[in-house]
Amino acid sequence: LLTGAYAQPSLAEKLAFVREHLVLELEITPQAHKALGRAKGLVGQITKGMPQGSLLRNRLNEVKSLDDFTRLVGNYQAAVAA
Repeated sequence: LLTGAYAQPSLAEKLAFVREHLVLELEITPQAHKALGRAKGLVGQITKGMPQGSLLRNRLNEVKSLDDFTRLVGNYQAAVAA
């Protein structure tokens, strides 16, 4: 705040935030399908401008389980970081 500038978070930091958000959503909203829906909405915002972000968003929209969500985010990170 003092300088009026900030560093953009790294890809790894953004994806860690996505994972943490899902965990927190589950604490607030125990119904998995509702927590998953809210997490998908956040991912849509966070992944804009990321490498292959539109592909990740499209695939996440098709995800039906929490395990598939976390697996897909992990696979995305591994593929983009490679």
